[in-house]
Amino acid sequence: GWGLGCSFIHLDEYRPPQKLEQMVETLKQGISLRSLGRPLQQSILAKVGKESGTSFARGLGAGLGRIFRYLPEEFQERLLQKAKQNVQFANGLGAGLGQTFQYLDEVQRTEMISRAEENEQFGRGFGFGLGYSFIYLGAQLQQQIISWVLEKKGGLVRGLGAGFANCIFFSVVSDDLRDKIFSLIEISHEFALGLGSGLGDVLPYL
Repeated sequence: GWGLGCSFIHLDEYRPPQKLEQMVETLKQGISLRSLGRPLQQSILAKVGKESGTSFARGLGAGLGRIFRYLPEEFQERLLQKAKQNVQFANGLGAGLGQTFQYLDEVQRTEMISRAEENEQFGRGFGFGLGYSFIYLGAQLQQQIISWVLEKKGGLVRGLGAGFANCIFFSVVSDDLRDKIFSLIEISHEFALGLGSGLGDVLPYL
């Protein structure tokens, strides 16, 4: 669910710690975290340490990535620093930002592309988010993203492959776009790895 916000907004700072633990395990996303008081925000983010479990850290990152553009700059920077400390949070934050890339301003776009090239897991998530939401992007941005398969390396390109796998199987895409995506596997080894991995994830659901 998207809940680590949507339900946390109804919590207060006096809930017993065990109740907070139960909510953290049950609710995965950070969409309304900005609505919470600072002490509770800090309590939740403190749970994203270097050894935090996959589901919570990645889910919280994904939710926060989707609302990133609405957050104060100071809080944005805290999240980006947290992404350097926890690979699962980095992956989720990148995915959320990739899915909302079209809504970022040019300065933010440039910064996120740079971070995606520097941080392997952030890049994988970022690429996945871009590929997953590809059909909803404008033609110019689509062309730019396809060009990255040729120009860039690492997690970003693998993430694009995995995201495209989800895009072509869970969305209605043209035959031309599907053919274009599969043609890229002959050009980029890393894209091919990502696409193959993504297809392996989605095929059981067909």
